[in-house]
Amino acid sequence: LDYAHAKCGPDGQPLGVVHRDISPSNLMVSQTGQLKVIDFGISRASHGHLMKHTGRIKGKLAYMAPESMVGRLDSRSDLFSASVTAHEILTATPLFAGKDDLNTIARVRNMQPLPPSVGNPTCPAALDEIVLRGLAKDPATRWPSAAEMRSAIAELGVDHARPASSREVWDWVESVFTSPQDRGLATPLREPLSDVVGDDSASHSGEPVRLDEIPDASSRAPS
Repeated sequence: LDYAHAKCGPDGQPLGVVHRDISPSNLMVSQTGQLKVIDFGISRASHGHLMKHTGRIKGKLAYMAPESMVGRLDSRSDLFSASVTAHEILTATPLFAGKDDLNTIARVRNMQPLPPSVGNPTCPAALDEIVLRGLAKDPATRWPSAAEMRSAIAELGVDHARPASSREVWDWVESVFTSPQDRGLATPLREPLSDVVGDDSASHSGEPVRLDEIPDASSRAPS
């Protein structure tokens, strides 16, 4: 996200790219253990011929920032969506998804999320703070950039436990998405695995693990 948000045009000026649809179905893990953000199909830029004005809400409602619903959005809107996803990963529970679209919109606009640790006691307080800051209703009080949010998460990993390596990430993905009899028989890795956050190999592409069959939380109303 930081790369997309900071992308500049030929004139050297930032394009103001906003993904607008950060959600679980648009995140993939490659066989090199790297997280990939996909589907920039409804992304927009803040100027020039890349800007789209349709008057329609685009994106999954349960992951959209409040300001996105009235057409005012910037890179911090993507950080809200990323924080919704993070909250749901930590709690295994839909955050804003309601019984219908109107209920979901009302929850996004008005509901104050509880810290993830309420649903997951193993979540450290520092991670609660990172996620809740990303979920602030006012964009001015969120993380100012994806880079700063990423740095805070990286520092948290160093403070509480060593960060998971790319190999460990892939081993976990394989254990979840591969049947026991087929485990270890997945397509061989075509690229070296990186154990260093920010290693250049992160820019390479690996064979993806498809997450298409995993429904977004937005499609499930809370019990």
